[in-house]
Amino acid sequence: MPITYAMPEDITVLVLPSTGAETRWSQGLDAFAQAVGDASAHACAQAHRTALPDSPPPAYIRRAELPDLAFIRRHGFGAVLAPLPYPRDTRRGSVSPAGQRCLRQGEGATRDLRSVYVETQAAWMRELAELRTAPTVREAYRGFAPCLARHGIAATDESGLFALADRRLAADQTDADLAGAYATCMAPIEAARAPLRTRQRDRFIAAHRAQLQELRRNLPARVHRLEADLGVRLSFPAA
Repeated sequence: MPITYAMPEDITVLVLPSTGAETRWSQGLDAFAQAVGDASAHACAQAHRTALPDSPPPAYIRRAELPDLAFIRRHGFGAVLAPLPYPRDTRRGSVSPAGQRCLRQGEGATRDLRSVYVETQAAWMRELAELRTAPTVREAYRGFAPCLARHGIAATDESGLFALADRRLAADQTDADLAGAYATCMAPIEAARAPLRTRQRDRFIAAHRAQLQELRRNLPARVHRLEADLGVRLSFPAA
């Protein structure tokens, strides 16, 4: 899967995505926070010559509230691993006290970075969730289950389709037909939500101007410092 390392000029989209395509920026930021913790924990373990338990590597995790239809149609539903410039020497079994301290160090590093933006990001995602009840969006959703049925998929809503996809992926089966049908059937819903999100983000930016100005000042500097200290680069999935 292709990736890009170029940070957008306005980092607002890293925290306040309003389209599925824009979530590639926020996915990159969230994966970077995971990678910062992972790199910090592994550097600590190497310094103390101790092992860490097996754990999932950092990944780009998509947001159901902002489906990236073009990406899903092409790549399916599975989470995509973020690139890491270092080997992950993980071992199963008991973890020494030093290893536990390294795990906590890694968790703290992730938490410290996320504290810069997570409150603003969470407030924005709560506002986006409320758009599900908008009349035009509710009306668009009426066609979702019939559209899935026309594609031969026995699911009545997004949760049902995601459950089918999860079972396919767990069994190492392809979810390409589900992804394609989902992208097609969600298109009218996204068309209804897109103008609402644009107006909502304009209002959110106006109401949170001070917090966003602080983010623009502090977040890029924090990212660049962590990149230099830990050797982990901020990267983004690309279609």
